Amino acid sequence: MDYKRVLKAIWDKSKLSFFLSFFSVTFLYWRGFIVRPFRLVPEQLRNKLHAMASVPFAPDEEQKTEFEFAARQALLIFGMDDATILEQAYPGYDAYYVGEARDVRFTLITDAKNQQYYVGIRGSENEQNWIDNFTPEFVKDNELKATIHRGYRDVALSLLEQLAPLLINKDYKIVVAGGSLGGVSSVAVGWYLDSRGYAVKQIYNFAGPRLTDDDYSHLNVLTVVNKLDAVWMLPLATLFHRYRHQGRRVLIIPALNYQDDKGEAEWRLYQDRLLTDFLLSSWGIDRKLDSGEHITYGAYFLRFLGKKDELDSFG
Repeated sequence: MDYKRVLKAIWDKSKLSFFLSFFSVTFLYWRGFIVRPFRLVPEQLRNKLHAMASVPFAPDEEQKTEFEFAARQALLIFGMDDATILEQAYPGYDAYYVGEARDVRFTLITDAKNQQYYVGIRGSENEQNWIDNFTPEFVKDNELKATIHRGYRDVALSLLEQLAPLLINKDYKIVVAGGSLGGVSSVAVGWYLDSRGYAVKQIYNFAGPRLTDDDYSHLNVLTVVNKLDAVWMLPLATLFHRYRHQGRRVLIIPALNYQDDKGEAEWRLYQDRLLTDFLLSSWGIDRKLDSGEHITYGAYFLRFLGKKDELDSFG
């Protein structure tokens, strides 16, 4: 990837976005690798606050099955080059589709028996994706009646131009899932679909950045993040851009020896409240971040799902 071209494209597109991105990355590096603000709080109090805001993540079998399907969709989509490969990965459904818009791949699986659509959205893989990632200025969206991240709004609307005509049964329930850029785009796409009258059952945002400071708490969103990953904390809030995740949030807390014990972690479920916003922000960092943890979610998923035998073959 030509990083100079990406930086120039962001500068040419929006000076504000360029400086907001520089601010976010610089301050997150400072807080996450050097200061780690929350470690200055006594450990006993830190643990008490987290216990007040969360419980162990323990989905029932039906929820775990849907969670696994969504997680695999988000992670395996990089290899889903066409509908034939998609069908081989997920056999037994009625229709399969692989498309791309604004250099972002999406997949659609139709389950007529259960009257459900499964939508997957890919994470960052090319220069256009990174340009959109780093165009964080707010724009007013009249359809959502909200101000949202400019780059992710552009991605979501481009995807919907191709995706919406494929959703011919408007009464079917829709599950949208993606990782990283695909995760935050899943929230935006699900939000638009909901505003247009579609039956959005669930949105899974795996490791995705933040989209807005406006309210989408009416959506059923589950955001899954790794405590040592930095991407999901971006963009950082400013006086004029208070980005925040919303809905239920699952925090993966890697073991202290996570580099040797692949995928070992504690999983905590946080409800949508102010304390959660603080604890799951750059101000809540108490361990040194690890940039490599953004691409290790597959290992944590498999350990959580009891499928440790797949660790060597799964992303």
